[in-house]
Amino acid sequence: MPFNLIDAAKSMIPQDLITKAASATGESEQGISKALTAAIPAVLIGLLGKNASGGSSALLPMVKDAAGNNAWSNINSLLGTGAGGGLGTTVMGWLRSLFGDKLGKVTDTIAGFAGVRRSSAGTALNMAAPATLGSLGKYVQDNCLTAAGLSSFLQSQQSMIMSSVPAGIDLAATMEISGIRTPGENITPALSALASATDKKTNAWLWLFTLLVAMLLIWLLSGRSCN
Repeated sequence: MPFNLIDAAKSMIPQDLITKAASATGESEQGISKALTAAIPAVLIGLLGKNASGGSSALLPMVKDAAGNNAWSNINSLLGTGAGGGLGTTVMGWLRSLFGDKLGKVTDTIAGFAGVRRSSAGTALNMAAPATLGSLGKYVQDNCLTAAGLSSFLQSQQSMIMSSVPAGIDLAATMEISGIRTPGENITPALSALASATDKKTNAWLWLFTLLVAMLLIWLLSGRSCN
């Protein structure tokens, strides 16, 4: 079965962590879960954006670091007092590297989508980053991927990643990333153009058929009048 990066990241955040995050933030478990459904794709789209701009060489050490220090297994430490200490600082560095000055906009987008406070959306991103980067880093290590191999792998996952974005938000646009799109985008105009071209061809054949029938009728009538 092909490796699914979305599922791998989700598996790193079990229900007990969601419960703890809800308790730590004062949000409902449903609110945190909804925030995570946007936060995980957000981190992955950040990776796609970096990769599209030729930054796979910088991504390789990042994901290896996430896997090497078992960040995904220490997500629990990011919740509550202290915000994970050194890991919290590392995670914030990852997020800033992925989103740059768009981190605030991404956080606000997730907060608005999930109906949670901005700080709670930040918590969801803090959970999503080590889960996602750690899962990817482990895959990279297990398969001995180079920067080029990582780049190719991310490209192969792009459609799946974009399909996982919840309806109603456009994370790529929020991050102002060009070159990647949600599957189905721009397909409707293309189909409309195809339909228009088909209609034109159909109308042309219909006109020709009508003309031939008219000519046949004229010939038949002409023949009868001669007789």
